[in-house]
Amino acid sequence: MEYGTATLITGGRNLKSLVGVIFHESAHSWYQHLFGINETVDEWFDEGFTSYVEELAMQHLFEKRGAIASNPLIDAYRAYYKLALSGKEEPMSLLADYYNTNYGYSNEAYNKGAVLAEQLGYIIGQENLEKTFLKFYDIWKFKHPTPNDFKRVAEDVSGINLKWYFNLFINTTRQIDYAIGNVTDSEIQLLNKSNFAMPLDILVEYQDGSKELFYIPLREMRGEKPEENFEIYKGIKRTILKDWFWTNPEYKISVNKAPKQSQ
Repeated sequence: MEYGTATLITGGRNLKSLVGVIFHESAHSWYQHLFGINETVDEWFDEGFTSYVEELAMQHLFEKRGAIASNPLIDAYRAYYKLALSGKEEPMSLLADYYNTNYGYSNEAYNKGAVLAEQLGYIIGQENLEKTFLKFYDIWKFKHPTPNDFKRVAEDVSGINLKWYFNLFINTTRQIDYAIGNVTDSEIQLLNKSNFAMPLDILVEYQDGSKELFYIPLREMRGEKPEENFEIYKGIKRTILKDWFWTNPEYKISVNKAPKQSQ
């Protein structure tokens, strides 16, 4: 259990479990106590962000491979997927004591909250996310900020409107669901099967072996994230396309050569 200047941890753990709990509870000194976040009101703002930095630390200390390499928050995502399909998900804006189930509370506070931090990096760019955390500290340490204060800092750093994302991901249980429709030698059809729109990075591999990254911003963003220097994107051309208005159920990408289609 975390307190302002002390952390109490149960024994009988293996090294990895012990390190994880130590890091998580100590990180509360940053997210809960340094900022004075009210965990009974904005539980995900404390537990979720603490879980986010804990997982990043665990990836650094205990290297993981496979799917983890491209998404360090894959475990949190999987827990969130399971929650979203369980029928027990409730809006993350609920007060901590008002959830119908402990399962819903714990997964939304810890896992969905961590997904929000990781997903925000996808929307505004990882470098902008890191700058946001630093600027948030400079402005709001010891001042009891709210999630809206964090959103405003992220908007200021990135130049991207985020009201749509924080509203839908925190205040509703809407789910993101995209699919690839018809693919021809000149066009790729994308389908939004949900009522939660997102900007998209679409990596296309052509039949000649070349690749191209298409970036489709969301109109509500009123801006674009910068190009990112991820290993997976090195040497790949990035093409920024016209923004996708969220009420349109489909979007078409024009291509100049035949895409490679997987079965």
